[in-house]
Amino acid sequence: MCATCTQAGSCTGCNSATGYPLSYGTSCYQACPAATFPSSSTTCQGNFFQNFSLINPVSLDCQAYCTSCTSASNCFACQNLKYLYQDSCIDDCPSGTYADIYSVCQCIVVNGIFIITSIYLACESPCVNCISASQCVSCISGLLWYNYQCFESCPDGTWTNSAVCTSKF
Repeated sequence: MCATCTQAGSCTGCNSATGYPLSYGTSCYQACPAATFPSSSTTCQGNFFQNFSLINPVSLDCQAYCTSCTSASNCFACQNLKYLYQDSCIDDCPSGTYADIYSVCQCIVVNGIFIITSIYLACESPCVNCISASQCVSCISGLLWYNYQCFESCPDGTWTNSAVCTSKF
């Protein structure tokens, strides 16, 4: 509901008397639309990214609460009090994750699960905890850990120290 508009039907003015006080583009809104936020008491502002790979660069909207993105669906920075998780901005990090100092949700590596590019994957046996599918940081009971691998006995040049093989050199 525009307060004033052009002959073509585009809003040129919005106000609270119409119940649609916020302007964005050529329309008036009760609340800012998705992927925008209030930039004043009367206007909404979009979150934009610049596509420099095109001959004629264009600006497109990022998703809601995203302050920087590489495409409309790939966010890499969020507004204050939002957390980046799987390329989106959310209110709280989900269970099994924690917010790092950059407000990015990171996986807690525990019980044989690790994360790569926001996809949870299982550690390969005999790893209990790992930094990749085959790089262990701890082993199943009865095996010894050395250099991100599990062994039945310590390799030559190492000795056992509480389920960890330690270099003798």
